[in-house]
Amino acid sequence: MQNPFDFKYTHAIVCRVPNSLKEAAFRRKDLVQRVEPLDIEKAKDFHNEYILMLRKLGLDVIELQADDTLPDSTFVDSMAVICNGT
Repeated sequence: MQNPFDFKYTHAIVCRVPNSLKEAAFRRKDLVQRVEPLDIEKAKDFHNEYILMLRKLGLDVIELQADDTLPDSTFVDSMAVICNGT
């Protein structure tokens, strides 16, 4: 008998890194003491590696466009689990 909680993930939704993340990170009080500013190109490279890994794991990755009006949009905090279309 198969465990009813034994899920197989098939899809992932990610949002590309917006350029505005660099300025937003600079303004955050807890990050002001950083030794060096956020390297936005490096962040984008890391994010692309993350997406490649998800694809290597067999997931269908849905990429949302970056939105510079929402600098934290790269961090998709919500999760949805869909079972049998529900």
